Amino acid sequence: MSIDRRLSLRTCVDLPLAWQPLTDPLSASKLCESFKLPAFVQLQGRLLELNTELDHALHNISDSSVVGALGLLNAKLDLLCEAQQVDVTIPGRKSIELSPDGIGFETHEALSSGTWIGIHLVLPTVYHLLGNARINHCEARAGRFWVGAELFDLEPASAKKLTRFVIGSKKE
Repeated sequence: MSIDRRLSLRTCVDLPLAWQPLTDPLSASKLCESFKLPAFVQLQGRLLELNTELDHALHNISDSSVVGALGLLNAKLDLLCEAQQVDVTIPGRKSIELSPDGIGFETHEALSSGTWIGIHLVLPTVYHLLGNARINHCEARAGRFWVGAELFDLEPASAKKLTRFVIGSKKE
């Protein structure tokens, strides 16, 4: 008997989530615009990738004073990035089921299978994840609806951040 490992990588959490119906999937920049988020949010993925590259580069430098100076510059840039977060609207928290490739949540409206939605999810590290999702199923539950959707076209840094979050949540 084969076990689908994706089923074991699910977690139930309360996180800030906003969604909106789409006619077609949107690029990250268009999702950012449609949720009325500052351009900084779109840059988070690239900043995360650069931080990873910088960490690897710092490990290869043998001069401790250079490593210290670069570490201070990195900390300064991190503070500037955090300051940009002040103007970002954080959506309301919702109980959601989350996996590296899907999301489930309750809503007041029925959504047809195959419908595209835009997702704005905020992970605990104040990382704004933007993505497209396609509704797989929608079930009526006590006057509301439980929606299950598959995530598509996440930027690589966002996909990695989401997977690490789900795995970390499973350990708790």
